[in-house]
Amino acid sequence: MFASAGSTTFVFDRGNDQIQNFHAGTAADHDVIKISQSLVADYSHLSVTQAGADAVVHLGDAGSILLAHVNAAQLTHDNFLLV
Repeated sequence: MFASAGSTTFVFDRGNDQIQNFHAGTAADHDVIKISQSLVADYSHLSVTQAGADAVVHLGDAGSILLAHVNAAQLTHDNFLLV
């Protein structure tokens, strides 16, 4: 998947996805990943690691999301919408 200019919302259900050009942080054009609370209860339960130049969001048996060329430390709760 690719983020376009401006803010993009990605919906994650299950699987192993990769997002290119993700805008992390809280700037007006930041991107958002929408995740069901059946997969993760809240932001504090997300497991995010750095793998080389990429951030990886681990969701256990549900899969993972690789954010290409994103520093994991730049991700905030604003980048995730848990519904």
